[in-house]
Amino acid sequence: MTVGQYLKMERELRGITLDHVASVTKISPHILAFIETDQFDKLPSRTFAKGFVKAYAKSIGLNPDEAVLRYDEVHSVKITTPNYSQLYQQHKVEKTAKNTEKPAKPKREFRIAERFKKIHVSGKVIFIIIAALVVAAAYFASR
Repeated sequence: MTVGQYLKMERELRGITLDHVASVTKISPHILAFIETDQFDKLPSRTFAKGFVKAYAKSIGLNPDEAVLRYDEVHSVKITTPNYSQLYQQHKVEKTAKNTEKPAKPKREFRIAERFKKIHVSGKVIFIIIAALVVAAAYFASR
């Protein structure tokens, strides 16, 4: 027996109307009808559904915790723990694949040339002027 059927049966056995439950709980009658017909997917969220079931059960004199347990039996969310050893193995495989995909480093002279290309034009001009001054100083110092 589902929680909705259980609540409806207990309410009817006690001779309580749905409107009376709605007035006591301040829950709309159409929401209570959804609960009795187990249409919990039409309720705002799982948290609201549990609260509604609890209030409904309390209003008709049932143990609210027992009603929530009945709800959880059918509508509980399955929580699974991850398989950490499998995740670790997958991470190792991905890491190994990344390491094998790295391109080979170019030879040192090519890397220096690439760095030199990145220097701004004004930096190159200043470098050439300083080099010329050093050559000129060495020339005049040797005379």
